[in-house]
Amino acid sequence: MSDSSSLVKNDTRSLRVIIVGGGIGGLSAAIALRRRGHEPLVLERAPKLDPVGAGITLFANAMNALDRLGVAQAVAAAGAIVRHSAIRTSDGRQLTTLPADLLEGAVAVHRGDLQTVLLEAAGEVRLGVEIEAVDQIDDEVVARSADGFEERAQLLAEADGLRSFVRGSVAPSAPRYGSYTAWRGVSPVRVEPSHLTESWGVGERFGLVDIGSRTYWFATGNVPEGETDEPTARKAELLRRISDWHAPIASVLGATPKNAILRNDVYFLKPLPRWSEGRIVLLGAAAHATTPGIGQGAAQASRTPPYSRTSSPNRTSSGTLSPGTRRFAAHAPNPRSSSHAKPTEPPSSQTQSPADCATSSSGAPRTASSAGN
Repeated sequence: MSDSSSLVKNDTRSLRVIIVGGGIGGLSAAIALRRRGHEPLVLERAPKLDPVGAGITLFANAMNALDRLGVAQAVAAAGAIVRHSAIRTSDGRQLTTLPADLLEGAVAVHRGDLQTVLLEAAGEVRLGVEIEAVDQIDDEVVARSADGFEERAQLLAEADGLRSFVRGSVAPSAPRYGSYTAWRGVSPVRVEPSHLTESWGVGERFGLVDIGSRTYWFATGNVPEGETDEPTARKAELLRRISDWHAPIASVLGATPKNAILRNDVYFLKPLPRWSEGRIVLLGAAAHATTPGIGQGAAQASRTPPYSRTSSPNRTSSGTLSPGTRRFAAHAPNPRSSSHAKPTEPPSSQTQSPADCATSSSGAPRTASSAGN
């Protein structure tokens, strides 16, 4: 994990930085760079950033990162403080609780509310721009879209999620299926204030999280990869699965609109040997997508390059990500040119990165998989 500060921290120039992806990682990077006097530009492929998605739990390291960005108080005000957490059996018997000190500073919030807070502080964000090619030419990075849009900068942060097309040229790594799918939703039925619980069945889990005036819930099932379903039938399927589980699971799920239940297979990345090439830096789930069970998707996305003091997998004596990025920090031009183009046929399935609700920091509307992150 990276700490605060920036690989452009000591640069006296105002640098133009392109950030591809308007998720948690991309918006956090923009805020951090603005606070250091640089000029970030966020390019988001979605035509508008609706408050979609479900909930997210931000543990102390995530809230500390948001505090350094100056937005922690606003995020906390939009959600609920987490003070109690327990794991139960499907019939409600308590198996264990988390020590109170592990929950200190934790906040649970609707993902859309978190994104709204970040968006207000991120500066320039352009919507409806889908980048399909990135070129490194001498001392610049050029990002191009299919409709002819072109933007140039000194650095590009690729924050477009688990299925980042540029990652293949930086450090090829295929997403791996986590062996389960995740359903998520938000219900008007309230659970106990400040409580977070997860109940375990056989190959299934169901979580309930207080996010203020509503309850974020998630369910998981160990199923084969790529199963398809009818979105409007998800509620009935889940009610069947948890018909004999303890209260208030059925009432929370029953009050959720059937067309507002998300389902995504969960994926992760094996650790990459590097996160950068020349003037391109991978960020968030594009670099280190995790499964949502560890609750660190947002935390890692908000604490990684291009504004971190150190890099995680490829730390160097100068505290930068890689020789290519170190050259950039030293103001030296990239000694070679490179091009990265998006495949003609992007991956298609109901799946998405596991770091956005604990699945990805993708640039798309926040609909990626995630249980409990």
